[in-house]
Amino acid sequence: MNLSFIIVEPSRPGNVGSAARAIKTMGFASLRLVNPCDHMSTDAKKLAYGSHDVLQSSEVFDSLSDAIQDLDLVIATTAKNRTVWNDYLTPSQCVDLLRKKGESVQKVGIVFGREESGLTTSELDLCDIRSTVPLSAPYPSINLAQSVMIYAYEFSRLGHSQKDQESIDLSEQKVLKDTAQAILNKLDITRNTNLSRRMIERLMLANKDDIHLFLSFHQFLNRYLDKNED
Repeated sequence: MNLSFIIVEPSRPGNVGSAARAIKTMGFASLRLVNPCDHMSTDAKKLAYGSHDVLQSSEVFDSLSDAIQDLDLVIATTAKNRTVWNDYLTPSQCVDLLRKKGESVQKVGIVFGREESGLTTSELDLCDIRSTVPLSAPYPSINLAQSVMIYAYEFSRLGHSQKDQESIDLSEQKVLKDTAQAILNKLDITRNTNLSRRMIERLMLANKDDIHLFLSFHQFLNRYLDKNED
């Protein structure tokens, strides 16, 4: 499994440097930045001690949608539950979910928001799963670099695979999402409705066996419909 850490519009170079160090410490290397501050500044490099290679190889994107377009599964991190319509997993629960998915998912992204305001609602909607770190008290809250370290530590339990992304075949997770969206579109359930988003979100929690079952059912349904149309 190839794991990318994605930070949206970080405003403090030191936080980016600290995040790079956290990623490197836990054995990861892929950092993606959306409209970042000067992530190669002296302040960033000071706090990225021993992790300058992560900063130098980081990829910069103009938007979150561009940063996640090649990923099979995207996990958004957020500090608070904004609506009862969504499920929120802890970092540990995210790891357990990915274990159950097995080889059905190959490329995963964990998205972190701005230091002051986090991710916008529209950015959260671009992601498949929402995750939060449960706190004993709401204040003081954990900062960006601390959040990256917590997720990097938890996800390090999965083991690492830094394969060339071009060599990874399209995952079953991606096929599941595209198939489900095609069905919703065919039924005229638009992507912007709460029902559509909720159905896709719940499907993203499926384990490997559930994904196989859904895709097998879809193939059977297509053959049945084609036969009756003839």
